[in-house]
This record gives sequence, structure tokens and C-alpha cells, in this order.
Amino acid sequence: MHNWAANRLHQPAFLALEPLLPPLVLAKLMCWFTIVTELGVETYSLPLRSLYPVPTKLSILLHFGMLLSTGTTFTLFFYAMTAAMPAFVDWPIVLAAPGQRDSSFHNVLVAILLVLFSPLFTPIGEALYRVLARNRHRLAADSHCVR
Repeated sequence: MHNWAANRLHQPAFLALEPLLPPLVLAKLMCWFTIVTELGVETYSLPLRSLYPVPTKLSILLHFGMLLSTGTTFTLFFYAMTAAMPAFVDWPIVLAAPGQRDSSFHNVLVAILLVLFSPLFTPIGEALYRVLARNRHRLAADSHCVR
């Protein structure tokens, strides 16, 4: 964490606070804060369903804070964690899975999401991107794909 925050990112807040503490203490505190927050933010409210909005918002805030302070999304981690947060929200009954086969509906949904976010899907996603990039003139006028 120290090398990453100080040498790679040149994070001003880290560089200002780090000399005030013993060596590596700030880096260790930041690492442990992230780990405890990641593990604890959702699990503290598991027994009490009414508390779900609070940890969901805290988790999204943590990930946006990490994005703003580091300038990176940690590959797909930022997107995957943010996309997973609706799983903890109580949805209206209209959006619930139909009938007695609720568990099979959720299993299929989870399987689809795991496939889409797995590294095995990367070649398929890249192939789809290449097709879209080649045919971008058909999609919208004056559109550009970054290489």
C-alpha cells in the first residue's frame, strides 16, 4: 500500500499524513480499514433487514471514494461491487421472481452474471467490441471507438 500510494499515485493526502506516523502505520491502517469495511458493511445488517439501505450506501460510498482517491477502477472490481449492491435492496413484489420456482430463477440469474463477469467471457466481449468498432458508422453518425 505504501509503495502504491506514495510512489505510484503520489497521493497528496497520504504523503501529508504519512510522515506524522511511524513507518507503514498509515498504509496498514488504510488496508485494514478497507478489509474491515468490505467484510463488515453488509454483514452487520444481515439479521436486520430494515438496515439494508445503510450498508448498501456505505459500500457504494467506499468504492466511489477509492475510485476518486486512486483514479482507477481496479479492473472490473469497482463495477462488479457497485452492480452487486441491488442484491441487498428489498425490491417491490412486482419485480420478484414469479411463482414457486424462485430459487431456480435466482440461480440462473447468478449463473448469467458470473459468466458475464468471468475472465472466460473476455474473448467473447472483445470480439463483440471489435464488431461494434468496425460497424460504428452504422450505429451513429460521427461515432468513434478508442483503441
